[in-house]
Amino acid sequence: MSTLGATQPSLSSPLFSWLAMLHSPAEAVRPEQKRRAGVYDLSRSVQGIGTQRGASAATSIVITASASRAMTIRPLRYLNAVVPHIYVEGAAKAVAFYAEAFGAEEVLRIATPDGRIIHSELAICNATVMLGDPTSRLYDEPRQLGACTAGLHLMVDDNAAVLARAVAAGCEQIQAPTDMFYGANSASVRDPFGHVWVLLTWKEDLSPAEMERRGNAALREADKARL
Repeated sequence: MSTLGATQPSLSSPLFSWLAMLHSPAEAVRPEQKRRAGVYDLSRSVQGIGTQRGASAATSIVITASASRAMTIRPLRYLNAVVPHIYVEGAAKAVAFYAEAFGAEEVLRIATPDGRIIHSELAICNATVMLGDPTSRLYDEPRQLGACTAGLHLMVDDNAAVLARAVAAGCEQIQAPTDMFYGANSASVRDPFGHVWVLLTWKEDLSPAEMERRGNAALREADKARL
């Protein structure tokens, strides 16, 4: 990735490699896990990563782990998921919007003197989303592209409540809560920056074979309805 200038770190710089390493301590990222009805219930999570006020640059990033409420249950295959890194022109405004729409909490922020965000991390519904301003041709926001190339899936206890909050904050509803063949109830919204958020409340942890069976059956029913 390109840098923002001679004095600004790029997202591929050693700084961000070091930040990534901060996520690896066993105390921080290996919470106690309990197997329950085919899903994991995480009873501990990373509480905060941030800049310690008054600390020197060499010791300014701190990470702590503390007890929190149980994470929303999810199928085992989604326990360790890919962490999305999304881009918004004017990312600082997006951070404020996601706090209103989803109750997001900003965990850390690295920004240029003019306020452009190089790297921010948000805790949203027991998940982590990385966020920043576009810094090169490699990345842009959906509003500029005219579409998004990925949906952001959040697993929540009550997707109807999350949907209502997001719409009240200014998101566009795409799908009302709907029971899906793969064992979850799904709803979705598009935020003002063009990103699509899929809100899932899990009900059944189905095997891949059962998901295929139900999915194919649903397709057949849809084909019949079109005839």
